[in-house]
Amino acid sequence: MRVIDLTKAALIVIDMQHDFYGKGGNAARRGKAVEQMRSLPAKIAEFADGCRGAGAKVVFTKFVFDPDASPANYKELTDDVRESNWLCLKGSKGSELDGVKVGSGDLVLEKPYYDSFASTNLKEMLVNLGVRDVIITGVRTEICVNATATRSFSEGFRTFVASDLVGTYDGIPDTASGVLAALKYSAFVMESAAIRNAFAIAKPK
Repeated sequence: MRVIDLTKAALIVIDMQHDFYGKGGNAARRGKAVEQMRSLPAKIAEFADGCRGAGAKVVFTKFVFDPDASPANYKELTDDVRESNWLCLKGSKGSELDGVKVGSGDLVLEKPYYDSFASTNLKEMLVNLGVRDVIITGVRTEICVNATATRSFSEGFRTFVASDLVGTYDGIPDTASGVLAALKYSAFVMESAAIRNAFAIAKPK
C-alpha cells in the first residue's frame, strides 16, 4: 500500500465514554466485563498523538441518548435490559469521554445514532477539511464502529479500521471478530502498527 498523505486524513475516535467501560459507569453497574475496552484509552491516545503530529484531523464522537432526538425504537429495543437506566443519557457523567485527551484542534461530535454520519454534519465537516481517508478506532466494534465504518465507505471515503484499537465486552470476542471479518468488504482492517506504516505515522519516543 502506498504511503498516504495524513494531512488529508481523519482519525475518528468513536464513543470512548464513561458508561461503556468506566468504573461505576452503566456497563460496569450491569455487570458487564469491560477490561478490553478499559485497555483502549491509553493506546488510542498514543495513536492519536501520532496522527496529530503528522497533520491528521482528530474527531471524537459521543453517543448520547436524548428522548427528543434518539431513534424512535431505541427505547423499546433496550427497555428490557436498561430498565430505563439509559446508556449515555444526554448531559450525564456517563455520556462524557473517559480516559482520552481531546487536543486543542480536535473536534467533538455528539450523535443520536450508532452511525456517526446519521443526523450529524460529519460528512460535510470532513469534506470541508479536505479529508479523503478515514481511520476508525473506539467502541463498540459490532455496533457503532461497524455502522460508522460501513457508512464511511458508502460516503466515498477510503476507510481503515484499527483492529487492535476497537473493542467491546470481554464476553463476545467471536461477535467482534466476525464483524471485523465482514468489514473487509468496506474497509482496510489492520492493526494500528500496519496503519502507522501505511500513513508513515511516527511512533512515540
